[in-house]
Amino acid sequence: MSRLLAEVEADPQQFIPRASQPVWTDPETGFHRRGVSPPASGYMTEMVEGTLPPGAVIAYQAPPVAGLEHHLWMLSGRLDLTLDGTRHALSAGDTLRYRLTGGSRFHCPGPDAAHYVIAITRP
Repeated sequence: MSRLLAEVEADPQQFIPRASQPVWTDPETGFHRRGVSPPASGYMTEMVEGTLPPGAVIAYQAPPVAGLEHHLWMLSGRLDLTLDGTRHALSAGDTLRYRLTGGSRFHCPGPDAAHYVIAITRP
């Protein structure tokens, strides 16, 4: 939805100060999402900073758009990311590149929060 709304912007911001970056927290899981470089007209990539609390799980049945290219960079903590049934155990400094074609599951095994950045590019 955020991408659709961004597409109507005639002249998207080039400089996005932290105070202008959209933030959302899921009340059920505590997942915190910051749109570091939110979707905008004329740009194919967005960047999202995510923080998933210890023990939290977020699962998606399918991607919003098949074939989205993701580059996930772990800043701190640990994250178990399952893509199409394959589990990837990520720690601080690790990067996982993938095309999102099916279900995904994010799990933070703890003991600290999983803090990461995802660059997402439309196909």
